[in-house]
Amino acid sequence: MTEILLHVGMDKTGSSSIQQAFADYDDGTLAYAQLGSANHSMPIQMMFRDPGDPTRALRAQGLDRAEILRRRERSRADLAAALDGARARVLISAEGVLSLKPSQLRALQAVLAGHGRSIRPLAYVRDPAGYAASAFQQDLKAGRHVFRVPGPRYATRLDPLERIFGAENVTLLPFRPSRFPGGSVVRDFATRIGADLSRIQDRRTNESFTLPMAAALFRFNRERPELTGSPRLFRARLRLVRTLLREEARRQARIRKRMAARPDLSPQLERGLHRPRFRFAASLVNEHLAPRDLRWLERRADLAMVPSAGSESDADGITSEEQLLDISATAATDLAPIAERLGVTPADTSTPALMDAIFDELLRRAG
Repeated sequence: MTEILLHVGMDKTGSSSIQQAFADYDDGTLAYAQLGSANHSMPIQMMFRDPGDPTRALRAQGLDRAEILRRRERSRADLAAALDGARARVLISAEGVLSLKPSQLRALQAVLAGHGRSIRPLAYVRDPAGYAASAFQQDLKAGRHVFRVPGPRYATRLDPLERIFGAENVTLLPFRPSRFPGGSVVRDFATRIGADLSRIQDRRTNESFTLPMAAALFRFNRERPELTGSPRLFRARLRLVRTLLREEARRQARIRKRMAARPDLSPQLERGLHRPRFRFAASLVNEHLAPRDLRWLERRADLAMVPSAGSESDADGITSEEQLLDISATAATDLAPIAERLGVTPADTSTPALMDAIFDELLRRAG
């Protein structure tokens, strides 16, 4: 094998879209590794992390040590088959690589070096504010109930990558969708690795929550933190997240239908067509940015992502946990149609009661 392409995210930079687009890719020269799932993070972590220190995703599923070890062996066999395949180039995509400890990262590098003459890690790097908003929402999906501003940990995650694989081999790119071909990170990535665009179906995934839905899920997690840790709860939570994400499209469709029926009301109705998305206030992000990450950003002038306190307004960003909890009350109007569609009757019309009724029904359906 002449080249192993190791796409490592970063997380919150369209990795899910890249993975879905390349899941079955094989052009005769370059092939996407088949490791049991389109996202290679869990298989890679299964192989190289300590089984006694499972990831949050594994803990959420309630997997015991024996099952983790069984999956580890299966992942090792899948990786060996991918690296011993007939193609000259193989693509692995696992943002979870960046959560490996240096010793585990060296073990991964050693395995890959035994199969390919060239190992080329590639990562997109997101600005601190964009990263914080997206990472917080991802944590919400997994059950996060503590209010915090996630830090990108650039230095902690990217310095070991460059040190172990060689800085000259690592490509770091700013995540700026406005500058990508067609606004697509998938197309940008495909062009950079020399993939055949005609073989790729560009599907956008990993949508963000509207602000009211993010607030509703945060409050639900905060008031019912015990709802994680088993396969059944995990399935129900996935269904809840998908339901909340899809409701915004349904809401917009209802408004457009009313606009078509009442053209005279279109101007008023159009104002409510789009809800604000979740984001943190710039001042809050800057306040929580680790000095080490700020120094890292200043050294990487090529990425041009040093935050500026005056570059964004605090008026439309979340500044505190109390503010987010207050906003959760406004989600009731969006949650009511979901409850009606599921055929459930909440204890009252408040956001907590609606979320409880919706989740309990989804849990019942999860079997």
